[in-house]
Amino acid sequence: MADRMARRLVALATGDVASRPPVRRSPDDERGATSGEGGGPAPADDHVVRTLYTQGLLSWGHDVAVADGWPADVRERIARLRADAVSRALAQAALLTTLRQEAEHAGIPLMVLKGIALSTALYGDLARRHSVDLDVLVSPVHAGTIAGVLRGLGFVPGHPWQDGGSDEFTRWARLHHEFAFTDARGRVVELHARLTGPLMGRSRPFEALWHDRREVRLGSCHVAMPSWEDSVPHLAVHGFCHGWERLSWIADIAAIATRADVDWDRTRTLAGELRCVTAVEAALGISHALFDTPLPWRPGARADRAARAVVTRIERGRFKPPFADWLGDHFRSRDGWIDVARHAWALWRVPAADDASPGEWPPSALSLTWRRPLRLVRRHVIRGTRDAA
Repeated sequence: MADRMARRLVALATGDVASRPPVRRSPDDERGATSGEGGGPAPADDHVVRTLYTQGLLSWGHDVAVADGWPADVRERIARLRADAVSRALAQAALLTTLRQEAEHAGIPLMVLKGIALSTALYGDLARRHSVDLDVLVSPVHAGTIAGVLRGLGFVPGHPWQDGGSDEFTRWARLHHEFAFTDARGRVVELHARLTGPLMGRSRPFEALWHDRREVRLGSCHVAMPSWEDSVPHLAVHGFCHGWERLSWIADIAAIATRADVDWDRTRTLAGELRCVTAVEAALGISHALFDTPLPWRPGARADRAARAVVTRIERGRFKPPFADWLGDHFRSRDGWIDVARHAWALWRVPAADDASPGEWPPSALSLTWRRPLRLVRRHVIRGTRDAA
């Protein structure tokens, strides 16, 4: 299954380029390519390496490149990027150990989301799914304390939270679900006060997530992460919220779908409580269509339509959806027209960090009225059009 999934992921990501026989270059060509002299890497090679990186598939791509004997310079470039991802994952694990110890000393339960914890739990490999940031989750009442811990470790909150103290972060956590912190070395920690934000639907209380948590061993310590039954709705809704723009996210769903330790009845019950049954069914449908993974139950008509739209786009090589497709994903993945109406209102009215001026939170109603629509247009229409060109 692992080898077949790797080949399918790489074929989806690189299209016809990877399906062609590898180009056998002469020793002179390969020396020139790796030294920066002579012909250098072919444009097709650049496309393959860049796509494997942006789609989060470096490890899968490396496995296929070695097994199929891709050109040496391409293998080396993928291997270097993969080594960087491994180094970053190890650094994140070390940072997480420190952060967990600080939280434990303060008597604060802390969980890890996605990233290195999910990579280890799903694949037994810290860096199989590479990520640029470390996501941690605490109760909203403890957000200020952990923000103070991060400041003590040299991390600075991003816009518009730069000047916030511990008390302010605790207050802001009631209105916002995540805060990004960056240090001088470029490391990023996202502090979550809820599993999902307002645009991604409902979220279970932290206490319920903690009660159902699972433990995963990272290095010398065990860390807590959401249960599989909580992870599936989270990953499904997250994927639809971001247009499934990374194939590695679908690989995660596929890997969970093949596990024997997932209580799918419990998963469906939780999805119903969170009003995201369609998103969960569609995510499983996407995985089934692309990787032939099992379906724990028959998806509904809405989920079939939502899955079909994503699969069609991916098979055409359109990973980052244009605005119309992105918006369509949002609405198709809702459980009914009432949820569609609620989501339309949230898209328009729920503030995001970009809607605020520095030091201003929450943004004023007047500011939100004009700034948010302009930001959505800039991000998804103007920038999306430029990226497509």
